[in-house]
Amino acid sequence: MRVIHASRPVAEHGVRSTKVWAALAAVLVAVVSAGVLLANGPGSGAASAAGPSWQSGVYVGGCNSTAINQFKTWRGKSVARGMVFLGSSWASIENPTSAASCFKSLGIPVTFSVPMLPSSGASITTGATGAYNKYWLALAKNLVSMGQANADLRIGWEMNGSWFNWSARSNPTAWKNYWIQIVKTMRTVSGQHFTYTWAPGNGQTFAVENAYPGDAYVDYIGQSLYDDSYSTTNPQTRWSQLLNGSHGLAWQASFAAAHNKKLAYPEWALATPSSFSGHGGGDDPYFMQQFYNFLKAHNVAYETYFDADHSPNVHRLNVGTSTSGNFKNAAASYRSLWSGVSTPAATTTTSSTKASSSSAKPSASTSKSSSSSKAQPTSTSKATVTASSTAQPTTASSTAKDTLLYSTKANRSSPHLLNGATITGTVAIFVTPSSSAKKVTFTLDGKTARVEGDAPYDFAGTAYSNANLHSFASLAKGKHTVTAVIAFSNGTSKTVSASFTR
Repeated sequence: MRVIHASRPVAEHGVRSTKVWAALAAVLVAVVSAGVLLANGPGSGAASAAGPSWQSGVYVGGCNSTAINQFKTWRGKSVARGMVFLGSSWASIENPTSAASCFKSLGIPVTFSVPMLPSSGASITTGATGAYNKYWLALAKNLVSMGQANADLRIGWEMNGSWFNWSARSNPTAWKNYWIQIVKTMRTVSGQHFTYTWAPGNGQTFAVENAYPGDAYVDYIGQSLYDDSYSTTNPQTRWSQLLNGSHGLAWQASFAAAHNKKLAYPEWALATPSSFSGHGGGDDPYFMQQFYNFLKAHNVAYETYFDADHSPNVHRLNVGTSTSGNFKNAAASYRSLWSGVSTPAATTTTSSTKASSSSAKPSASTSKSSSSSKAQPTSTSKATVTASSTAQPTTASSTAKDTLLYSTKANRSSPHLLNGATITGTVAIFVTPSSSAKKVTFTLDGKTARVEGDAPYDFAGTAYSNANLHSFASLAKGKHTVTAVIAFSNGTSKTVSASFTR
């Protein structure tokens, strides 16, 4: 359920938790919003009156008709899709009787989030042999008999994480072969017209593309999305991370476009500041507006807001037919955008997009994001994020060793010495060790900002071999110091520092 990013502890997530490698066949476009809205453009506030054109729904903790109708009344828009989780035993996977009947009576299309394995006694590798096909055959027959022949199935969600026992990390080939076994088996049932949502979680550096079963076995490219960050409290920077970070929204859109699939969001939500160990975005109307803009600009099949609390994480927008006190501003934005009743004022700044195509598979060392913080901008279909520097210190070679450099470009071109610079926009900060290194630890003003375990060594992480751009807008104006401690493979280390003005 809730996606845990590379830096996130797993313990707080009980039942749930909440770089493209292959060459792309088409030119891919990602829309970048780094604190930006397009005034009167597609998906802007001024163009939002019509509301969603996709199936928009809600998860309320199960098929609770009272709660679903209250959500409908509260937001002023019909609920066009539901979502439900099945239990973690073969018996509960086979027989979703209650949920299937409930959603049938409501007349609402539903996405069933189905565990790929029971809680114990089974494995992905065994599933890949077809040993569990009888359970999936039973599920398919039961869904058809219960009036859910058109159900959508999100099987083994968030497989790019490590918190579920169906994680694809250790054996992505077995994972996708198991998925194919499941789909082939369920398609043998007469009368079925199921769709299948392949749904990684936002923000994981694992090459989940290697676990993609193939276009013939997938209908929608999904994602779990929550408004939180383990590295920033700035709404604009946080959104940029969710959009442009490793396997973020931009990656998802590019991947889906390359495979001619629609996007889906079976679960997405806000999160209070205390959620996810104190890293939730809180009352964040900026996230709400930006995500709506993104949805409007892309080919989306459906989304269901996670309007339920999963202790200790709080996501609910409404309480009955009233607005939750936790998200007053964001909830107002949601109701306005999703109902299409009124139009919030749009912030007018500029946004730039850039199409690119990828023809080379990055090496493992260039497709990582360390576990100390969540990756930020760029994807294969990366966008150019503008940055400025009022002072341009001595230009340095991008191959300069053991020196902190910065560039306004994600590819680190035309770099400058960070020391003595004045930074007023988003930049890539990086260091190239003079010899083989085990890791580089970056600190900002004495506090650890990131630990990079393999090359290239970027202050804000790496995606698709490009450095992630970082904004220092949240820092106080004045001098700040970045330090890189380089731990060489021969056991020695070197510390380099650079001071810049914000």
